Amino acid sequence: MDAAPTTIDHLVLPVRDLDLARARYEALGFSVAPDAQHPFGTENACVFLRDGTYLEPLGIADRTLAEIESRKGNPFLRRDQAYRFRVDEEGLSMVAMRSENAAADLKAYLDGGFAFGELFRFSRVAETPGGPVEIGVKLAFAADDRAPDAAFFACQRMNMDALWDAERTSHKNGVIGISAVLMSEENPTDFQYLLQSATRMRDFASSSNGLSFHMDGADIFCFTPNAMQQLFAIPTSRAERGVRFEGVVFTCSAVRELRSQLVAAGIECFDHLGRLIVPAAPGQGVPFIFEEVSS
Repeated sequence: MDAAPTTIDHLVLPVRDLDLARARYEALGFSVAPDAQHPFGTENACVFLRDGTYLEPLGIADRTLAEIESRKGNPFLRRDQAYRFRVDEEGLSMVAMRSENAAADLKAYLDGGFAFGELFRFSRVAETPGGPVEIGVKLAFAADDRAPDAAFFACQRMNMDALWDAERTSHKNGVIGISAVLMSEENPTDFQYLLQSATRMRDFASSSNGLSFHMDGADIFCFTPNAMQQLFAIPTSRAERGVRFEGVVFTCSAVRELRSQLVAAGIECFDHLGRLIVPAAPGQGVPFIFEEVSS
């Protein structure tokens, strides 16, 4: 943790059907980028946000290829397949953290005892308003064996700036960016070292609710199930221990207008402690929570 603290880069959200996920995200007022395929059997339809983060609804384009590549040791696929088997085909399985040097982050994960797999790199051609562009990432994964349903990875972007054009980052729902990622665990302090390693933060806030990591631009909250229910109206009762991602909080320029849009579209939502809560639904594997900020 000698490097500067990092922040959230993007979220990996497994989906059962990418077309259904696209329809759900668009109904929620998000602008969704064209479908894209990875060279190892998965596909996505990303949502790019104005704060520089993005959401990655992740589907399976070629299940046979994905299984073959997973058996070869692809850490991204191994974590995705484990989540789909243990939890569900839909949810929030991994959180990517911003990185300028994924190789150095992997070494830090190794030193901390949290490294999962080798440094992983891939690239693909992306369609942008200016034409096709080759983009890529270098990834270093961190996980705790006691928490098989959640993983982090350092994400070093390569040539991806062209994806954040004005059209893709303009959303009818007024969403500006990610405010927080929510996690739950019966005893959050059991996993403080994993969270410190992922965020590169020695200092964090601790209370009876759990742990709070206040990063530049976004937070990670790891709260007890009771606190998660009270603060965010998210039920998290389950038999097994281990941290798990439970929801996403977005910054939004006009929550009242968004609520009217969702009600008119027949989408379930409700107010709770000044936030607008949209429960999980097909195509949206975890609750989405919207809180208002000045744009």
